Amino acid sequence: MNIKYLHSLQQQKFRDENNVFIAEGIKTVSDIISLGYTPKELYYTDGNKQLSSKITSCGEHIPQSAMSRISGLKTPQQVFAVFKKFNYPPLDLSETNDKHILFLDNISDPGNLGTIIRTADWFGKNTIVCSQNTVDMYNPKVVQATMGAIANIRIYYVDTEEFLHSARTNGMNIYGTFMEGEDIRKTKFTGQSVIIIGNEANGISETSKKHITHRITIPDGNKKGIHSRVSESLNAAVSAAIVLFSC
Repeated sequence: MNIKYLHSLQQQKFRDENNVFIAEGIKTVSDIISLGYTPKELYYTDGNKQLSSKITSCGEHIPQSAMSRISGLKTPQQVFAVFKKFNYPPLDLSETNDKHILFLDNISDPGNLGTIIRTADWFGKNTIVCSQNTVDMYNPKVVQATMGAIANIRIYYVDTEEFLHSARTNGMNIYGTFMEGEDIRKTKFTGQSVIIIGNEANGISETSKKHITHRITIPDGNKKGIHSRVSESLNAAVSAAIVLFSC
Protein backbone atom coordinates (compact mmCIF):
# COMPACT_ATOMS: atom_id res chain seq x y z
CA MET A 1 0.00 0.00 0.00
CA ASN A 2 1.54 3.25 -1.16
CA ILE A 3 -0.17 6.00 0.82
CA LYS A 4 1.62 8.82 -0.99
CA TYR A 5 0.58 7.46 -4.40
CA LEU A 6 -3.02 6.83 -3.37
CA HIS A 7 -3.42 10.29 -1.90
CA SER A 8 -1.89 11.86 -5.03
CA LEU A 9 -4.80 10.50 -7.09
CA GLN A 10 -6.95 13.28 -5.67
CA GLN A 11 -5.21 15.42 -8.33
CA GLN A 12 -6.06 15.13 -12.03
CA LYS A 13 -2.41 15.26 -13.06
CA PHE A 14 -1.62 12.00 -11.30
CA ARG A 15 -4.88 10.33 -12.33
CA ASP A 16 -4.07 11.11 -15.95
CA GLU A 17 -0.47 9.92 -15.62
CA ASN A 18 -1.63 6.57 -14.23
CA ASN A 19 -4.87 6.28 -16.25
CA VAL A 20 -6.90 5.61 -13.11
CA PHE A 21 -9.54 7.18 -10.89
CA ILE A 22 -10.65 6.67 -7.32
CA ALA A 23 -14.02 5.87 -5.82
CA GLU A 24 -15.00 6.01 -2.17
CA GLY A 25 -17.98 4.58 -0.34
CA ILE A 26 -19.66 1.19 -0.11
CA LYS A 27 -22.44 1.87 -2.62
CA THR A 28 -20.32 3.67 -5.20
CA VAL A 29 -17.58 1.05 -5.22
CA SER A 30 -20.03 -1.88 -5.07
CA ASP A 31 -22.06 -0.55 -8.01
CA ILE A 32 -18.99 -0.03 -10.18
CA ILE A 33 -17.84 -3.57 -9.42
CA SER A 34 -21.34 -4.90 -10.16
CA LEU A 35 -21.18 -3.30 -13.60
CA GLY A 36 -18.17 -5.44 -14.43
CA TYR A 37 -15.20 -3.32 -13.43
CA THR A 38 -12.51 -4.86 -11.25
CA PRO A 39 -10.57 -2.47 -9.00
CA LYS A 40 -6.82 -2.27 -9.39
CA GLU A 41 -6.63 -1.66 -5.63
CA LEU A 42 -9.27 -1.72 -2.92
CA TYR A 43 -9.03 -0.97 0.79
CA TYR A 44 -11.64 -1.17 3.51
CA THR A 45 -11.97 -0.52 7.23
CA ASP A 46 -14.25 -1.75 9.98
CA GLY A 47 -17.44 0.26 10.25
CA ASN A 48 -21.09 0.30 11.15
CA LYS A 49 -22.18 -1.24 7.85
CA GLN A 50 -21.40 -4.85 7.00
CA LEU A 51 -19.37 -5.23 3.83
CA SER A 52 -20.33 -7.63 1.07
CA SER A 53 -18.06 -10.38 -0.15
CA LYS A 54 -17.56 -8.53 -3.43
CA ILE A 55 -15.71 -5.88 -1.38
CA THR A 56 -13.78 -8.06 1.03
CA SER A 57 -12.82 -10.66 -1.57
CA CYS A 58 -10.89 -8.19 -3.70
CA GLY A 59 -9.75 -5.79 -1.03
CA GLU A 60 -7.33 -5.35 1.82
CA HIS A 61 -8.30 -4.43 5.35
CA ILE A 62 -6.54 -1.32 6.69
CA PRO A 63 -6.83 0.68 9.92
CA GLN A 64 -8.92 3.83 10.05
CA SER A 65 -5.78 5.94 10.43
CA ALA A 66 -4.52 4.77 7.04
CA MET A 67 -7.92 5.37 5.41
CA SER A 68 -7.87 8.93 6.71
CA ARG A 69 -4.52 9.52 5.04
CA ILE A 70 -5.55 8.33 1.57
CA SER A 71 -9.08 9.70 1.53
CA GLY A 72 -9.92 13.14 0.22
CA LEU A 73 -13.10 13.35 2.29
CA LYS A 74 -13.48 15.18 5.58
CA THR A 75 -15.24 12.09 6.88
CA PRO A 76 -13.55 9.10 5.18
CA GLN A 77 -15.77 6.34 3.87
CA GLN A 78 -15.40 2.67 4.76
CA VAL A 79 -14.19 1.71 1.28
CA PHE A 80 -11.57 3.24 -1.04
CA ALA A 81 -10.89 1.83 -4.51
CA VAL A 82 -8.72 2.57 -7.52
CA PHE A 83 -10.15 1.74 -10.96
CA LYS A 84 -8.73 1.96 -14.44
CA LYS A 85 -10.36 4.71 -16.47
CA PHE A 86 -13.18 3.60 -18.76
CA ASN A 87 -12.41 2.79 -22.38
CA TYR A 88 -15.30 3.73 -24.69
CA PRO A 89 -15.72 3.09 -28.41
CA PRO A 90 -15.28 6.24 -30.54
CA LEU A 91 -18.24 8.61 -30.61
CA ASP A 92 -19.84 8.38 -34.05
CA LEU A 93 -22.98 10.48 -34.46
CA SER A 94 -23.70 8.93 -37.86
CA GLU A 95 -24.19 5.53 -36.23
CA THR A 96 -25.52 6.34 -32.77
CA ASN A 97 -28.83 4.89 -31.64
CA ASP A 98 -29.20 7.52 -28.92
CA LYS A 99 -32.35 9.58 -29.45
CA HIS A 100 -31.27 12.38 -27.14
CA ILE A 101 -27.69 13.24 -26.20
CA LEU A 102 -26.98 15.62 -23.35
CA PHE A 103 -24.20 18.14 -24.07
CA LEU A 104 -22.68 19.86 -21.05
CA ASP A 105 -21.30 23.24 -22.04
CA ASN A 106 -18.53 24.19 -19.58
CA ILE A 107 -20.16 22.81 -16.42
CA SER A 108 -17.72 23.75 -13.66
CA ASP A 109 -19.11 22.38 -10.41
CA PRO A 110 -18.18 18.74 -9.64
CA GLY A 111 -21.37 18.20 -7.66
CA ASN A 112 -23.48 19.37 -10.58
CA LEU A 113 -21.71 17.12 -13.04
CA GLY A 114 -22.01 14.12 -10.76
CA THR A 115 -25.70 14.76 -10.16
CA ILE A 116 -26.34 15.18 -13.90
CA ILE A 117 -24.63 11.86 -14.62
CA ARG A 118 -26.70 10.12 -11.94
CA THR A 119 -29.89 11.74 -13.25
CA ALA A 120 -29.15 10.78 -16.85
CA ASP A 121 -28.66 7.20 -15.73
CA TRP A 122 -32.04 7.30 -13.95
CA PHE A 123 -33.72 8.37 -17.19
CA GLY A 124 -31.98 5.64 -19.17
CA LYS A 125 -29.63 7.80 -21.20
CA ASN A 126 -26.55 6.11 -22.62
CA THR A 127 -24.32 9.02 -23.59
CA ILE A 128 -23.23 12.38 -22.19
CA VAL A 129 -20.94 14.67 -24.14
CA CYS A 130 -18.91 17.38 -22.41
CA SER A 131 -17.06 20.40 -23.67
CA GLN A 132 -13.34 20.35 -23.00
CA ASN A 133 -13.78 23.01 -20.30
CA THR A 134 -16.26 20.93 -18.32
CA VAL A 135 -14.93 19.67 -14.99
CA ASP A 136 -13.09 16.33 -15.11
CA MET A 137 -15.53 13.41 -14.86
CA TYR A 138 -12.98 11.56 -12.71
CA ASN A 139 -12.78 14.33 -10.13
CA PRO A 140 -13.41 12.48 -6.83
CA LYS A 141 -16.31 14.81 -6.00
CA VAL A 142 -17.92 14.00 -9.36
CA VAL A 143 -17.48 10.25 -8.85
CA GLN A 144 -18.90 10.54 -5.33
CA ALA A 145 -21.98 12.42 -6.55
CA THR A 146 -22.75 9.86 -9.26
CA MET A 147 -23.18 7.10 -6.66
CA GLY A 148 -21.82 4.54 -9.13
CA ALA A 149 -23.75 5.77 -12.18
CA ILE A 150 -20.49 6.97 -13.74
CA ALA A 151 -19.84 3.35 -14.75
CA ASN A 152 -23.16 3.03 -16.56
CA ILE A 153 -22.96 5.95 -19.01
CA ARG A 154 -20.47 6.73 -21.77
CA ILE A 155 -19.02 10.18 -21.19
CA TYR A 156 -17.01 11.95 -23.88
CA TYR A 157 -15.01 15.19 -23.91
CA VAL A 158 -15.00 16.93 -27.27
CA ASP A 159 -14.27 20.15 -29.11
CA THR A 160 -17.55 22.08 -28.92
CA GLU A 161 -17.45 23.47 -32.46
CA GLU A 162 -16.56 20.15 -34.07
CA PHE A 163 -19.16 18.17 -32.11
CA LEU A 164 -22.10 20.49 -32.72
CA HIS A 165 -21.18 20.94 -36.39
CA SER A 166 -21.13 17.14 -36.72
CA ALA A 167 -24.50 16.89 -34.99
CA ARG A 168 -26.04 19.39 -37.41
CA THR A 169 -24.43 17.61 -40.38
CA ASN A 170 -26.06 14.38 -39.22
CA GLY A 171 -29.47 16.03 -39.14
CA MET A 172 -29.79 16.29 -35.37
CA ASN A 173 -31.83 19.03 -33.73
CA ILE A 174 -29.93 21.17 -31.24
CA TYR A 175 -31.91 22.31 -28.20
CA GLY A 176 -30.57 24.92 -25.81
CA THR A 177 -31.93 26.03 -22.44
CA PHE A 178 -32.45 29.79 -22.07
CA MET A 179 -34.37 32.24 -19.90
CA GLU A 180 -36.46 33.04 -22.98
CA GLY A 181 -37.64 30.44 -25.45
CA GLU A 182 -40.39 27.94 -26.16
CA ASP A 183 -42.07 26.64 -23.02
CA ILE A 184 -40.58 23.19 -22.46
CA ARG A 185 -44.06 21.91 -21.61
CA LYS A 186 -45.05 22.58 -25.22
CA THR A 187 -41.83 21.37 -26.81
CA LYS A 188 -41.92 18.23 -28.91
CA PHE A 189 -38.46 16.69 -29.05
CA THR A 190 -38.65 15.20 -32.52
CA GLY A 191 -35.99 13.10 -34.18
CA GLN A 192 -32.50 12.68 -32.83
CA SER A 193 -31.27 15.61 -30.84
CA VAL A 194 -28.57 17.20 -28.74
CA ILE A 195 -29.71 19.05 -25.63
CA ILE A 196 -27.32 21.68 -24.28
CA ILE A 197 -27.02 22.57 -20.60
CA GLY A 198 -24.94 25.69 -20.07
CA ASN A 199 -22.45 26.85 -17.47
CA GLU A 200 -23.79 27.58 -14.00
CA ALA A 201 -22.90 31.29 -14.09
CA ASN A 202 -22.65 32.18 -17.78
CA GLY A 203 -25.15 29.90 -19.47
CA ILE A 204 -24.59 28.51 -22.95
CA SER A 205 -21.38 29.62 -24.66
CA GLU A 206 -21.32 31.76 -27.80
CA THR A 207 -19.71 28.87 -29.67
CA SER A 208 -22.70 26.66 -28.89
CA LYS A 209 -25.39 29.29 -29.44
CA LYS A 210 -24.79 29.57 -33.17
CA HIS A 211 -25.60 25.88 -33.66
CA ILE A 212 -28.86 25.85 -31.70
CA THR A 213 -32.01 25.17 -33.72
CA HIS A 214 -34.51 25.31 -30.85
CA ARG A 215 -34.43 27.63 -27.85
CA ILE A 216 -36.39 26.24 -24.92
CA THR A 217 -37.14 27.56 -21.46
CA ILE A 218 -38.29 26.15 -18.15
CA PRO A 219 -41.01 28.58 -17.05
CA ASP A 220 -41.05 29.91 -13.52
CA GLY A 221 -44.11 29.95 -11.32
CA ASN A 222 -44.16 33.65 -10.64
CA LYS A 223 -45.26 35.18 -13.93
CA LYS A 224 -47.74 37.47 -12.19
CA GLY A 225 -45.24 38.62 -9.57
CA ILE A 226 -47.24 37.11 -6.73
CA HIS A 227 -44.23 36.90 -4.44
CA SER A 228 -40.79 38.42 -4.20
CA ARG A 229 -38.30 36.01 -5.72
CA VAL A 230 -34.60 35.75 -4.90
CA SER A 231 -33.59 33.03 -7.40
CA GLU A 232 -32.66 34.29 -10.87
CA SER A 233 -32.18 30.89 -12.48
CA LEU A 234 -32.28 27.16 -11.86
CA ASN A 235 -29.32 25.06 -10.81
CA ALA A 236 -27.72 23.35 -13.85
CA ALA A 237 -28.36 19.86 -12.48
CA VAL A 238 -32.00 20.69 -11.77
CA SER A 239 -32.43 22.08 -15.27
CA ALA A 240 -30.91 18.93 -16.74
CA ALA A 241 -33.30 16.77 -14.72
CA ILE A 242 -36.37 18.69 -15.92
CA VAL A 243 -35.23 18.54 -19.54
CA LEU A 244 -34.46 14.82 -19.35
CA PHE A 245 -37.88 14.17 -17.87
CA SER A 246 -39.52 16.18 -20.65
CA CYS A 247 -37.78 14.75 -23.68
